[in-house]
Amino acid sequence: MVRSLSLCAALCLAACGGTQAPPPPVHNEAPPAPVVVVVEPPPPKSEMEVAFAKMEQFANEMCRCTDRTCADRVQASLTQWAQEMAKQDSEPTKPTEADMKRMTEVGQQYAECMTKAMTAPP
Repeated sequence: MVRSLSLCAALCLAACGGTQAPPPPVHNEAPPAPVVVVVEPPPPKSEMEVAFAKMEQFANEMCRCTDRTCADRVQASLTQWAQEMAKQDSEPTKPTEADMKRMTEVGQQYAECMTKAMTAPP
């Protein structure tokens, strides 16, 4: 009896452990198409916003100047930019009170930094 029990156990083990799991089924379907997300570009900046950004850039450049040579270079760049802007055919945008306040603040910052750079000892 022990012998037949051992033989039965051996047959069960051989039958269960000797085979591999069947391979997963093959799908003949194409993968789903990728989802295309269209991102709208940001709205174009107004002429006023572009001008403010450029004026602030010039003010920041002037505030980094430590001598007259640097201040003269920044002033020449500002003058050239202003002349190019004046040549454009676009209708000028009327600034709001907030725009005027911002222009005044940037202009004061530019002037203060220019004065420091121009009066710095050589």
